[in-house]
Amino acid sequence: MQLRIDQLPAWIINLNRSQDRWSRCYRSLSGVFRKDHLHRVTAVDGLDFLEVGPDSIKVWKTEILQGLQKEGLLLKDQVLDPVRVALCLSHQRALHAFLESGESWGIIFEDDACVGESMAMVMQQGGVIEPPDDAEVLFLHDRVKSRKLDPLMEGSVNARKGLKWREVRGGIGLEAYAVSRVGARKMLASWKPVALECDLQLMTFVAGYVETKQSARLRGILGKESLSGNAIIKAYCPNRPLFQADPQVMSVKMETIHRAALAVGNSGVRPDGAMASSGGEQAIKWEAFGYPLKKRLEARGSMSVAASAPTSKRRWKDAPVIGEAVGGPKPKFSFCVTCMGRLDHLMETLPVNLEVIRRFGDSEIVLLDYHSPDGLGDYVLDHFKSAMQSGLLRLAATEMPDKFRMAHAKNVCHKQGRGEFLINLDADHFLNEGYMRELSKATEVGKADVCTFVYDKQVYGGGFGRVVIRRELFYRLGGYDEDHHGYGHEDIDLVERAKRVGGRLVKLASHTAEFIQHGDERRGLTEKDRGTEAAKWESFFKAKWERGEWVANQDRPWGVVDDLGVRPGNGQLTVVLTNYRRTANMGKILDSIPEDAEVVVLDNAPPGFELPVELVRRTSWYLKSDGNDLVLRWMLAARSKTEFFCVQDDDLLIKNWEPYLDQAAEVDTLVGPFGVDLNLREPGRCYSGGSHSIQSRECDVIKGRAVFGRVKELRRVLSLTQIGQVGMNNDDVFISSLFKAKHHVVEVEDNIVELADNDAISKRRRHLDSRDVSAMKFFLERDAQSQYENWGEDASIGTRGVVLCASPQYAEMASRAMESLKRSNPLMPIYCHPAEEGFASRVAKLSMDLWSPFQDTLFIDCDTLVCEDLEPVFKLLESAPLYMAKETPKYTTLGSVANAGWIEREAGSGYAQLLRKLPGQTPIWNSGVILFRKGEGVHRFFAAWRRRWELRGSATLDQLPLAELVIENGPPAELPPYWHCQVSSQNPKSEIPRAAVYHFMGGDKGQSYRRWEMARVRMLAMMGRLNGKH
Repeated sequence: MQLRIDQLPAWIINLNRSQDRWSRCYRSLSGVFRKDHLHRVTAVDGLDFLEVGPDSIKVWKTEILQGLQKEGLLLKDQVLDPVRVALCLSHQRALHAFLESGESWGIIFEDDACVGESMAMVMQQGGVIEPPDDAEVLFLHDRVKSRKLDPLMEGSVNARKGLKWREVRGGIGLEAYAVSRVGARKMLASWKPVALECDLQLMTFVAGYVETKQSARLRGILGKESLSGNAIIKAYCPNRPLFQADPQVMSVKMETIHRAALAVGNSGVRPDGAMASSGGEQAIKWEAFGYPLKKRLEARGSMSVAASAPTSKRRWKDAPVIGEAVGGPKPKFSFCVTCMGRLDHLMETLPVNLEVIRRFGDSEIVLLDYHSPDGLGDYVLDHFKSAMQSGLLRLAATEMPDKFRMAHAKNVCHKQGRGEFLINLDADHFLNEGYMRELSKATEVGKADVCTFVYDKQVYGGGFGRVVIRRELFYRLGGYDEDHHGYGHEDIDLVERAKRVGGRLVKLASHTAEFIQHGDERRGLTEKDRGTEAAKWESFFKAKWERGEWVANQDRPWGVVDDLGVRPGNGQLTVVLTNYRRTANMGKILDSIPEDAEVVVLDNAPPGFELPVELVRRTSWYLKSDGNDLVLRWMLAARSKTEFFCVQDDDLLIKNWEPYLDQAAEVDTLVGPFGVDLNLREPGRCYSGGSHSIQSRECDVIKGRAVFGRVKELRRVLSLTQIGQVGMNNDDVFISSLFKAKHHVVEVEDNIVELADNDAISKRRRHLDSRDVSAMKFFLERDAQSQYENWGEDASIGTRGVVLCASPQYAEMASRAMESLKRSNPLMPIYCHPAEEGFASRVAKLSMDLWSPFQDTLFIDCDTLVCEDLEPVFKLLESAPLYMAKETPKYTTLGSVANAGWIEREAGSGYAQLLRKLPGQTPIWNSGVILFRKGEGVHRFFAAWRRRWELRGSATLDQLPLAELVIENGPPAELPPYWHCQVSSQNPKSEIPRAAVYHFMGGDKGQSYRRWEMARVRMLAMMGRLNGKH
C-alpha cells in the first residue's frame, strides 16, 4: 500500500482555551501539509463536566454523567474522571469528522504534536510511505512499542531508504496517527464504553498487544470477553517516528487535571494524575484508573443514578445563580473600582489596568458607576465592550446615591466581585506587572488573608487604600463599616478588624504602588479638613475596637442599592435575540425582556438595517455577524453564564416569561410556545403540521422562534456533537434531535404578540444565501492572503519616530532603551509595541511596518542604547526606503551559520541542510536596528519575510529567512555602523567606536554593556564632556 503522507487530510484536536497551542501546532504541521488540509477539531473540555460538591470537592455533573451513560459511552458502576473522558470524546469527535469527510485515509493530531526529524527523510522521497497492505491504523509518534515484521511484509520503497514498518505491541500517547475508514470505526467501537485512558484502552484492541492479562481483564469489564476478528485493530508504526510531542508544550491533560483538583470522599490524586479509590472497593491498578460511582453519589447525599425526574418542584426563580461560565473557574482576584465624578482619572487608568490583567490572567475588574455625573457608563460601553465580553470587565451601575459614601460604595462594588480575593482599586490607581507578581506571591495558599502596602512616602497621598482581603473574611467582617460617611480611615478599620479576628496580614512592597497624584480638592476637602477628618474617624473606630466590635453593619443590610444593574448580569436567564432585518421590532422586544436577564443580540441584518447605537447600549453583549447565524445563536446560548436560556427571533414578543421558565426548571429538555412533530413519511416536508398531543404537550421539535431550556443541558448535547455541517434550514430540528427525548410545549393564552414582519421570507432567504456564498468565498481564500496584509491603511500619527517591540520578558530592557532615547533625543516621538511571549513576539516584530504609527520609522531592539541625535538618520530615506546593517560579530556569513555546531539544535537538521546548499558567502543582515519608510515595496518586503520565517518554524532566527530573501531579491541598503554599532560578547577585544545606537549582542549582554560603558567613559573624557553622566 502506498500513501502520500503530505497529501492526507489532517484533523488537529485543540481546546478553545488553548489557542496558543493551536497556533504552534498549525505552524509546525503547515511545513508538511497543505494549509487547506489542516482542520481544527474543538476538543471537549473536561472542566465543563465538573461541579463543586460537598466540602468544595469537584465531582462529575450528574446530568452529564447520566447522559453519557445512557448513550453507552460510560459504564454504570465504574467511571473514569471527567478530564480523561473528555480527551477520549475529543478523539471520537475527530474520528467522526474524518469519517464524514469521505476520505479513505486521514491523520489525527493532538495539539502538542510537532514534526519529527525523520519526516525530512520522507519528504525527500516525495512524501511517499508504504505501510503493510492490511494496515488499519498507523501510529506515527514516538513512545510506541513495536516488533519487527517479516521482511516480506515491509514496504519495499521505504525499506530500501531506511523507513521500516513494525507491528505495534503497546505504548502510550495518541499525538499522531493515520487511520483508514475501517480503522476509525474499530477505534470508535473500542472506546464504547470508556473505562481506561483512551490510549491504553485502545492498545488492548490492537492485534499485537502483548499485555494479554490486562487486555482480558479490560474486555471482561467492558463485557467484550470474546472479540471477533472484526474488532481487532491491525496497527503498525515506523521504526523512526515521523512526529513527536513538542517538548516545550505542557501536557494539557495533566494541566487540566491539576486545575480540576479532582477528589472523591477520602480519595486523593496521585502525582501521576491517577485517582486513588475510596472505601473498601478495589481500585483498578493499571496506569489509568476508575472509581465506584456509588461511593461518589453517597458522598453527595441521597441521589440515585436512575433518578431522572426532580424530587421536588423547582421554580426558575429558586434556581441557583450561576455567576461564572458553566464549568469555568472563578477568577482569583477581583479588582473593585468605585467611581463618582472621576471619569478623567478612569480614562487614564482603566485601559492600562485591563491590559495588565489580560496579560496576567485569573483576574477581573468590577467597576461601579456610583451615579457618576460625567457619562461614565456610556464611556465604558462605548470603549470597553470587548473587555466585558471576554470577562475582564463587569460594569455595575446605580442612580440612587446623591453623594459619595465611600464605605457604602466599596461594599456595593465588592459584593459584585467573584474572586477569591477582593481588592479595592481606586479610580486613580494603576496596576503593573511588579504589583501583580507581589500579589500572586503573597496570596499563595496559606500565606495571607489581607494585604496592604508598606505605608511610606511611596504610597502617601492615596496608595494605602488598596486593601486586598480574602472574600470569605470580607463577608465575615460585614465589609466596610457603613457608619462611616466621611473621608479616610475606613480602610485602616477593615484591616485592623481582620487582624483582630485572626487574619494573616502581608505587606506588599511600596515601590509597586502607582497612582495619579492630585490635590485634596478632588476629594472635596482642603488639606486642613483632611487632617481633621482622619483624626475624627480614627477616634471613632478606636472606640469600636475597644468595645470588641469586630463585625460591622450587624442587624442591617449592607452594600445594597435597589436599582443596581450589572453587565454582564448575574441573573438566571440569558436571552439570545437574533436580528435578521426586523430592526423596528427590537426596541419593543428589549422592553419585554426581564430586567435582570442578560441580553445577547446577534445582528445578522444587512447594511442599513443594523441595530442602532441606543439599542446596542441596552444589551449585555452585541455581535455583528456575517456567518451562519442559526448555528451561532445556539453556541452563544451554550456559552452563557446563567442557569436558563431563551433563543428568540425578532418577529414576536413574550408578555409573561415565567410559565416557560418554570417548565424549564422541571425538565431537562427544551420548552417553548410552538412545537411540532417530525413528518417521518415525507422527510422533504419535515413537519407534520403540529400534530402533537395537546394533553401531553409533548413534541419532537420546539420551533426556533422561541426556545427555552437549561444552559448546562444545551452545553452537554452540543459538546458531544459535530455542528460544522449544520445548514441554515431547520436548525431547530437539529438542536431538538440532540436531546433524544420529547420536548414540552407551554400554551398560555394571548401571551405571544406577533410583530410586523418587514422582511419577506423570500427576500430574507436570498440575503442569507448570498451572504453564505460570500462567507464561504472568504474562508476558502483566506489562506491565500497574509493575515497581516488585511489590517487596513496606515494610520500614521506623525512623519518620523522610533519604535520598539517588547514582550513582558524584555520590558525592563526596553525601558532602559527608551530612557536613553529620551535623554539623547528629548523631542523624538517614541512608540513601544506590546507583544506576547514566544512566537507571537517575533511575529509582532516582523509586522513593524503595519503597527508603526510613523511614516518614517527607526526600529531598535530592546537590547539597545541611544546616545546621539537621531534626526540625521532619517535623511538616508531620501536615497532608499529600507536600511539594515550587516552582522559584524562572529557569524557574518550564511556559511558560518550553516556550519555552526548549534544550528541543527536551533533550526532543525532539515533546515540546516537546506542552508548549506545556499551560497556560503551571503552576508547575514542584523535585524536589531531597521530604518524604513512605509510604501508598497517595504510592505511587500516585510510580508515576504514574515511568510518565509513562519514557513521555516518558530525556533529559527529571523536573520536566516532574511538571508534567503536577499539571495532571491537582493539586499536592502546598508545602514552605516554609526547608526548600528554591534557590541558583542563574542568579540571581547574589538574596538567600540563612537556611535548613535549601540546594540548589545551575544550570550553575555552584561559583559557587552560593561565594555561599552568603559569605552564610553574614555570617549567622553577625550571629548572633554565627562561629567559623571553618560
